[in-house]
Amino acid sequence: MLFVVSILVFGALHILPGDPFLAAQGTQISLTAEDLAKLRAEVGLDQPLPIQYVRWLTDALRGDLGISYYNQRQVTDVVLLRVPATLELTLVAVAVALLIAVPAGVVAAVRRGSKLDFLVTGIGTIGMSLPGFWLGIMMILLFAVRLAWFPVVGYVPFLQDPLLNLKHLALPAATLGFILVAPTMRILRSSTLDVIRQDYVQTARAKGLAERVVIRRHVLKAALVPTLTIVGLQLGYLLGGSVVIEVVFGWPGLGQLTVESIKLRDYSVVQSSVMLFATGFVLINTVVDLLYGVLDPRVRTA
Repeated sequence: MLFVVSILVFGALHILPGDPFLAAQGTQISLTAEDLAKLRAEVGLDQPLPIQYVRWLTDALRGDLGISYYNQRQVTDVVLLRVPATLELTLVAVAVALLIAVPAGVVAAVRRGSKLDFLVTGIGTIGMSLPGFWLGIMMILLFAVRLAWFPVVGYVPFLQDPLLNLKHLALPAATLGFILVAPTMRILRSSTLDVIRQDYVQTARAKGLAERVVIRRHVLKAALVPTLTIVGLQLGYLLGGSVVIEVVFGWPGLGQLTVESIKLRDYSVVQSSVMLFATGFVLINTVVDLLYGVLDPRVRTA
């Protein structure tokens, strides 16, 4: 998977029109054709694409991600500087989403046909229909511009000012989390309804166990197995979706860095950022597969 992604991102970037050195010059273009050819030769951009790809992949496997064409810094330093902000945003969004989606989905299934059930289903439908960038803009207009409860855009490190960090984090995390809440609630409600109808659940009830005990011991674990698949996939998508949210809220994470680097044709930075996103996606899905056996012992013996 990562090998295929590396080929696609490398090929796509080099197909795009533009030159990294001209983009770095901006409007103050002072490079002659000879200067440009010399700079391209120094970094190997004058070589055929297959040779450039092999050289980049070989260096990357050794831990050398190259030099940024824009600021002449090590790509590793540039990327790692942005990773904490993206991880903070993603992890907080996932935590908030699960704290809302899990109890809401289970309660909606237990109280099927109630007003709460219709509310959860409606929120899930709306949430899966709203584009993340539009929701983010609406959050800014309402809570930052109209009500002035939160800053419009920006970022402050947690260790520098925890309270201000949380204020800046609230809107982007809520926007990103809502993207995960909707599908998680719907899938958990559906899987819980399927498990409740199983014979062993009816047997547990017939033994006189309290309903909350039946739900906690016998229903929730089995219902979480298909939900875990969706959460794992959505978490991988959130890493990519954070690109849009970071741009909307001016969050200085890996997503915003990727967009900026695409504009500058900073190939090394873009390739490394996308590969980091892809690696995270693969690792998350691997962990999800391993967790199946923890939640459902039947998976280990199948």
